[in-house]
Amino acid sequence: HRFMACVEVALVADEEQRVSDRDDVQSWFDVFGWIRRESGGFEDSDLYAATLEAARLYETLAHLALVDRLGAGDLLLDAACGPLPHPEHLEYQREFRHRVCVDFSIRALREAQAKLGEKGTYVQADLSRLPFRDDLFDGAICAYAIMHVNRERQPAVLQDLVRVLRPQRHLLLVSDNPDPGRRRHRIYRDCWRLLTGFRRGSPATSQDRYDRQAAAPELYFHPPSIRWWTDQARRLGVRARVECQRVFHVEEMELYFSHSTRTPRRFRWVERRFPRMLAPISRYLLLDLVKPDRGD
Repeated sequence: HRFMACVEVALVADEEQRVSDRDDVQSWFDVFGWIRRESGGFEDSDLYAATLEAARLYETLAHLALVDRLGAGDLLLDAACGPLPHPEHLEYQREFRHRVCVDFSIRALREAQAKLGEKGTYVQADLSRLPFRDDLFDGAICAYAIMHVNRERQPAVLQDLVRVLRPQRHLLLVSDNPDPGRRRHRIYRDCWRLLTGFRRGSPATSQDRYDRQAAAPELYFHPPSIRWWTDQARRLGVRARVECQRVFHVEEMELYFSHSTRTPRRFRWVERRFPRMLAPISRYLLLDLVKPDRGD
C-alpha cells in the first residue's frame, strides 16, 4: 500500500508538472510572443526570424517548399498555427478548400482569423486532445511547436495528430534538431566558401536584438532527436521521412549569406537535392509522415 501510494503521488506530481509547463508556454505566447511591436511584427518573430533580405528569402523558400508536400483536399489542419506571422504561411492552404487553425493561444487565433476570415475555422485546444473525429483531415502541418510541449506529452501529441489524419495523407512537422553534429560548422564554412566564391560575410544581428533575446522570458524547449522521430513513427505504424528543412539557424543565415540573394537559392538547391543526407547536420528538421490504410 505504501508503494502504491508513492506511485500515485509521483504520477500526480508528473501530471502537475506537465500542466504547469503547458500553462507556462501558453502564457509566454499570450503575454509576450504574440504581442505586436511598433514595427508591426510580433515579439517572437522579431526575435527569432530572419531580418536581412537574403536570409529572409532563404527562410521563405524553405516554408514555401512545404506547400507541395501537403497535397490537396477539403480540410487542412494547422496545428499550433500561431498568428500566421509570415505571408508565406497563407500559402499552405493553396490546394485546400478550408483551413482549421488550432492553437491554445486565443491571441494567436484572433490574429489568424483577421488574416484568413471565412477561409478558416478557429479552435482553441490542446494538441494532445484534439476535438476532432478520426480520419478527418486531408493534410496537416505542425511547425515549430512540438519542441515547446512537455517531453512526456510529445508522443501523445504526435499520436493525436496522426489519429485525425486521413489514410494516405501527409502530416508535416518542423522542429529544431537537438544534435546536428560536431562537424556542422566546418561543413558550413566549406559549403559557404564553395557557393559564395570565398566572399566574406558579416554578422547582421544587432546588439538590440541580442539584448532582447537575453531579456525575453524563459520558454520551455525540448526538441526531439532524429532517433525519437523514427522510433515514434515505428510505434505508430506510419511511413516517415526525416529530412533537412533548413541547415542554418537565423544568425548563421545572416552571417553566411550577408546581402547576396543568389547564395540562399544555391543552398536551397543543395538542401532539396540531398534532404535526407543533410538531416543530421540541419538546424531544422522536416518530418513527413504518411498514415497508411487500415489494412496495411
